[in-house]
Amino acid sequence: MNCENIHSFSLPDGLEVIGDIAFYGCWGTSYNDDYYSSPIYLPSSVIEIGKKAFDGACVNQRMPESLKKVDDGAFESVFTYDFQHNRPDYLILNEGLEYIGDRAFFSYNNALSMKTLVVPSSVTHIGAEAFGDRNLEELEFKGDSFENFGYDVVLCANNKSEVILPSSIEVIQFASVLANKVIVGEKVRKIMPAGLSATESSGLQKVRTYH
Repeated sequence: MNCENIHSFSLPDGLEVIGDIAFYGCWGTSYNDDYYSSPIYLPSSVIEIGKKAFDGACVNQRMPESLKKVDDGAFESVFTYDFQHNRPDYLILNEGLEYIGDRAFFSYNNALSMKTLVVPSSVTHIGAEAFGDRNLEELEFKGDSFENFGYDVVLCANNKSEVILPSSIEVIQFASVLANKVIVGEKVRKIMPAGLSATESSGLQKVRTYH
């Protein structure tokens, strides 16, 4: 925590749990104008990552296949922009991941962050502002094991964005889905006030049910 002069770090194989704020504030591993550091690679054995464990650090974009839980703010401000290759960053979530906490992958610099994201079928919990990325054009849910969507779960304000909500969704909570085009499932029985919001530039093009 707060080791600003670390520019690279190696985690051992066999490591299963990375605790709360373990690498919080290790800014030396992050991007800056003059230096691109070596990202921290997560061992294939990691099962759980604690709250704000890598907040602000530089981590490889591929999550290990063993990972089950990413707690609140674990990768906050991590995946923003790849200065080395001058392109928006990307993120590969593993099949087997079950829990994504509040602001787990939240990005402050929304204008330079991820374009596409796939949520594996194994995920059953997504917290508030889990991705918090208003530059997303495409958000795909492989699974449908959800009961409801909470505050700011889906943020795709790009005017090209399209979101198909999982078919298991029954209740869309207040301010939980922001996108240009939204397709909801046949099980939806309640949409709370402002549950579905459109982008400011183009408005909500389409809201429909699908079978």
